[in-house]
Amino acid sequence: MRYPDGGGLTGQERARREQVRLAAAEMFAAGA
Repeated sequence: MRYPDGGGLTGQERARREQVRLAAAEMFAAGA
């Protein structure tokens, strides 16, 4: 799900969330 820029998140918060999402995807790919 993608939100347009803004959405209440700052660039830093968005970047942090992206890092978490990528890490979770890697963990899922490696573990599952």
